[in-house]
Amino acid sequence: MSINNDRLKFRVYFTETISDKEDNEYQFNFYLYNISLCENGDIGIWIDDLKKQIKIYFDNLKNNNPKLTADDLEDFIANFHADNATETEEWLNITNTNFVYPIYIEQCTDSKDNELKKLIYESDIVKADIDFNLAGRINLIREVIFHQSAFCLKSSNGEILELNKYHNIRIIGNIHDNPELLEGKK
Repeated sequence: MSINNDRLKFRVYFTETISDKEDNEYQFNFYLYNISLCENGDIGIWIDDLKKQIKIYFDNLKNNNPKLTADDLEDFIANFHADNATETEEWLNITNTNFVYPIYIEQCTDSKDNELKKLIYESDIVKADIDFNLAGRINLIREVIFHQSAFCLKSSNGEILELNKYHNIRIIGNIHDNPELLEGKK
């Protein structure tokens, strides 16, 4: 059985603070995609790819905070890189970060959302159907987790079932940005 290359993809969730020239601080939450494994086992990203991805998130943040400038972005990337530099300046090691806030490394499940065709990762919140013998097909909201060597969907009450048991899976959020989607859902 061969493993698709998507199964070896990772994304990383960061929560950081960025400051403008007047020392106003802004919360900066973002995902980085195209995370790779280095030969020594570190997980990281190429610097050029990092800059492109952070610029997209920064532009969205700047639209709501007009005091932020392009210089603030360059300062942020320079500090981000300095905290995580490796021997080669082209590669950023994100497994040995000096961040104050948590960093989450999430693996791709190799499954795709049935509507958007986006890859599904750990910590995504999905709406999915499951077939029950007597009740028929039921639509449920679950968190994607990796459990006992398999990707599974977990309910808010802790019930776990393998991802491949579900049908019509749709991503509706993620545990970092939308934890309320799981509140009270069984």
